[in-house]
Formats: sequence, C-alpha cells, structure tokens
Amino acid sequence: MSNSTTVTAGIDTGKTRLDVAIHGHKRGKVFANGPAGWQQAQAFLTEHGVGRIGIEATGGYERGVIRHLRQAGFVVVLLQPLQVKAFGQLHLRRAKNDRIDAMLIAACTDMIDAHNKLPPDPRFQAFGDHLTYIEQTEEDIVRCKTRLEHIDEKRLQRTIDADIKRHQRRRQAELKRLLAAVRKHDDLARRLDLVLSIPGIGERTALSIVLRMPELGQISREQAASLAGLAPFVHQSGKRQGETHIGGGRGRLRRALYAAALPAAFRWNPALMAFRARLAARGAPHVSTLVACARKLLIYANTVVARGTPWCNRTADA
Repeated sequence: MSNSTTVTAGIDTGKTRLDVAIHGHKRGKVFANGPAGWQQAQAFLTEHGVGRIGIEATGGYERGVIRHLRQAGFVVVLLQPLQVKAFGQLHLRRAKNDRIDAMLIAACTDMIDAHNKLPPDPRFQAFGDHLTYIEQTEEDIVRCKTRLEHIDEKRLQRTIDADIKRHQRRRQAELKRLLAAVRKHDDLARRLDLVLSIPGIGERTALSIVLRMPELGQISREQAASLAGLAPFVHQSGKRQGETHIGGGRGRLRRALYAAALPAAFRWNPALMAFRARLAARGAPHVSTLVACARKLLIYANTVVARGTPWCNRTADA
C-alpha cells in the first residue's frame, strides 16, 4: 500500500544506462547515463507526474542524475543497497535484472516517508571527494612502505622511497588545501573547531568526523554510533547468547576514528584513558576496547557540536 498520493519512480543506475520504472506501471524506459539521457529521463518523469524518485547507491554512477533531477525540482531519495535487498526479501522477490531492480526501487521508495527531511548539503559531496583523495594517497603511502620491506635492490629502494616522499608531500598539500576550503564556511569552521577541542582529535580526524557525518550535533549518540557502524548489535535467540558485533555504517569515518582512538585512549584524552582502563579491568578484549573508545570519541564530538561549546571534562559524562 502506498504511503501517499505522490507518484514515485525508481532508477537502477549503471555506468552507461539508467533503467527507470514508475511505481504501479508494468513497463519502464531506458536512458543513457549522461546529460542527454538525464534530460530525457526528466521529461519522462515529468510526463508521468512523478514527484519522488528513489535511486540505489552504486559507487558514484548515480551522482550526476541525482544532481540533475534535484535541480529540476524532484525529491530524490538515495537508498542503500541493503534497504532495497531487504525490501525485496520481505516481498519474496527473487528475480533480478535491471528493469526488475528499477521496479523494486520504485516500490521501496513508495513505502519510505521522505517528508520533513532536509535536502542534502551539496558542499559535503565535494569536500568528501577531496577527503577521499587524501585517504587514497595515504593508502598509496602504506602500499609503498609495504613494498619497500620486500625489496633488496638499492635502485628499486630509492625509487620506492622517492614515491613515498612524493605521496607524503601531496598528502600534506591537499590536506592544507582542504582545511582552508572548509574554513571558508563559517558554520563548518565552527563545527571543526568544536571537534578539535576534544583531546586526542587532530585536524585529520576532525575533518573526517565533520565531513563524513553532516548530521553531527543533530542526532542522538546512538544514531551517530549506528551511522558510523560502531553501534553494538546483540545476537540472541532463546537461550542462545551470541556475540555482540558491529556492522555496516560509514567505513572511512570508522577507520579514521579507529586511528585516533588508540593514541587518545593511551595518552591524550584523560576521560578516554579512564574509560579504557575500566574496560580492561573488566577483562574486555583489546579489539572490543578499541571499538568502544572509537565510539566514545564520536559521541564526544556529537555532544560538543550539539551543545555548541568546546570540550571540558564534564563533556565525558554526557
């Protein structure tokens, strides 16, 4: 049953094509995934009176059409693959091709309440892409260092060492450029300074938190942990007590929090150090302790932004 009278559509996005389906219609249409195809898809959707469109995240191929349709005045809902898969399982839909996927996305979108939600801030996509480039450069540095450990020839060692230094210079330059760009926006600069006030969080981690979680300060601590994939999920059935696990969420943000949590919990943040000591005294495994400390850092960041005041010792009790 539909949630509203709004006509909804679903778009299955590929690298070169868009399969568009209107909810309640048996047939859809295929368009090229490019400016000309976006125009044609817009005309098709307008012709059918579509007001809301669902698109499944597909690693970036959906960005252009989302931007185009939002600028044209459509409400576009970006769905996670897990949402669409779960919806299909709920309705026992096992057949799969691009046309069927588009119909499934349309039906899923029709059931989702997309009202009263703020439209996405376009700044975060551009800044997030820049941060991803910096993260990929850091990954290149790690790969080069690993490669260097297994090479004995001096000439190759010099070549790889030069690559490492080149990547390091690039990383520093791009990080400086991104920080300057973010600080041109007063609201983001204020948010960044609030997060930086937390002991144990440096500029690199603060950027990840601010740019990877636009919702910071507007959601609960539980929601923040869940979005980052740091919320514990209990596996229990009857008398069986399964292990508690984390899962899903924003992987790049989670990795940045992991990297900051270890030194913060051992050296820089007194509140986090005391928290880690309590967990260790209870016999908590190292990995579980690291996850809990990363979650705490994110909760601290969410709290200072929500309150609009810098870190103080009382923040740890929030």
